[in-house]
Amino acid sequence: MSEGEGFLLALDLDGTYVRGNTLHIYIRCGLRDMWRRRRIVPLAKCMLLLAARKLHLVSHRKMKFDIFGLIEPTKELQEDFEERVWKRESPEILELVTEYHDKGYCVLLATAAPAQYVPLIWGADYVATDMDERTNPGRVECRGEEKLRRVEEYASARGLRLKAAITDDAKDDAPLLGAAEERILVKYHS
Repeated sequence: MSEGEGFLLALDLDGTYVRGNTLHIYIRCGLRDMWRRRRIVPLAKCMLLLAARKLHLVSHRKMKFDIFGLIEPTKELQEDFEERVWKRESPEILELVTEYHDKGYCVLLATAAPAQYVPLIWGADYVATDMDERTNPGRVECRGEEKLRRVEEYASARGLRLKAAITDDAKDDAPLLGAAEERILVKYHS
């Protein structure tokens, strides 16, 4: 039996595994794709939502869900997104995650990012925000207590114990950090 067998490592995505915000990257890729395909009306709606968010007229959650619904996930957009995200992957975090994995830990990506694009950049299990109105009509984000609930549900279903958490956000991930025995808080310097 390896030293980490039966343990779970919960890994945050934005600002942790990826240096930056994958939603922002996805939106920029989506805007470029709309422009390239001359989808002017959805592009204009996205620009208005971004302006409204910048002016604090709409919440981050509303902007996130509304814009995501306007972006069509074309093959070109997905390829552009994957390429841009891979360039921002943190080699230090990848090395740390590999060390945990090699010890026998199960690694779970736990993120508030949209579940619909996570498989493009993460090839293992994850919990994330479902952006589909039909399956998530309440627009519940996978953050805070909800993220912890989903991580614990995942761990329980597999007979694992949440042992470690890696994140860049002590505030949003306070519940997750509080439940983990090992807490790793990362901070990137620009």
